[in-house]
Amino acid sequence: MTRKGVWNLQQTRDKQLQSLWEQSYSLFMWSEGNRGQLGQNNLTRQSSPIQVPGTTWKVLCQKRSNLDDETNTYFSIKDDGTLWSWGANNAGVLGHSQSYGTINQKSSPVQVGSDTNWANVVTGATTAFGTKTDGTFWSWGVNTKGGLGHNQSTPTKISSPTQIPGTTWSTNLDHSSAGVHICQQIKTDGTLWMWGDNEIGQLGQNSRTYYSSPVQIPGTSWQSIGGTRQPQLAIKTDGTMWGWGGEGLSLGLNSTTEYSSPVQIPGTTWDLCISGASVGLGHKTDNTLWVWGNNNQGRLGLNQTDNTMLRSPVQIPGSWSKEFALKGNGASVFAIKTSGELFAWGQNTYGQLGLNDNTTRSSPTQMGSNSNWAFVSCGGASGAKAMTAALTPSQL
Repeated sequence: MTRKGVWNLQQTRDKQLQSLWEQSYSLFMWSEGNRGQLGQNNLTRQSSPIQVPGTTWKVLCQKRSNLDDETNTYFSIKDDGTLWSWGANNAGVLGHSQSYGTINQKSSPVQVGSDTNWANVVTGATTAFGTKTDGTFWSWGVNTKGGLGHNQSTPTKISSPTQIPGTTWSTNLDHSSAGVHICQQIKTDGTLWMWGDNEIGQLGQNSRTYYSSPVQIPGTSWQSIGGTRQPQLAIKTDGTMWGWGGEGLSLGLNSTTEYSSPVQIPGTTWDLCISGASVGLGHKTDNTLWVWGNNNQGRLGLNQTDNTMLRSPVQIPGSWSKEFALKGNGASVFAIKTSGELFAWGQNTYGQLGLNDNTTRSSPTQMGSNSNWAFVSCGGASGAKAMTAALTPSQL
């Protein structure tokens, strides 16, 4: 039966992740603009959301991406399947067949190639990775420690998308994640693959050897991944969350032990997660949001201003959707409630919280009065973005 109505935020998100709905969105950005990363055709800083030209954006890329402060490049996909990028061009990461150099930065969105079947993109400090709707996976940028996944150990620079072998890479937005010289990707069979830097065991192979081509993490039931730099986090279909590539303290395990292979974090109802160098966030099926890590500048959102270290997950009050993001290694945090309001907290030195000031927040503070935010993502220290739309689909 077909009936008219309005999808709630979670229904909207699920349909987009499944590529079942062609809704277009307006795209807003804020924070530093010195490399053109806000897409406004200028280099001006914005401490409150400003719209990127166009209303046909479909996919908010970089949802589980690098948090390194070097990142000043942004990607988004339009409803016609074209990929667009803007901002800095470190190592040709814009994907426009141009080499490194500030002269090549773009302060307005520019299309990457001519393909019309892009599904998602995530980025590292100087790398980008994209999936297409045909199940292929592509990378470009600099190949430090084999981070591009092309079985090359030298720091080769590739300034346009180049395919990584395979045609069964998942297009789900929660199945891609990237960090500094590292990438994680789930295939359609539920297997999880990683490659790149492994200095502290980030690749989950019980070793410190880096890999320049994809290597599998044991298991075939991986549901989502959220590791961006270190440590790494991932969730299985049974609701268990696993972490590796860091200390037990950063994993929420109340331990100083380092783990180079997956270890379970308590709980069996987790459904999404993300980690920064200093903060971890986990979402449960009851729409609760949990946090752990270092509280410097109030980034844990618990209304505390000291540098308390939370060694196990603690709940942030409220009912939260599965839309949340970290920036600047977790120094600033963004999350959307199930009612559609966007909240921010943590470091705000240059207006990155989008609250039209530079005041640090130690508890979630609503951004404006809108209640129709759909998705949120971040880059490094300079930039954040979100999508908003009046949601009126014809079917529930």
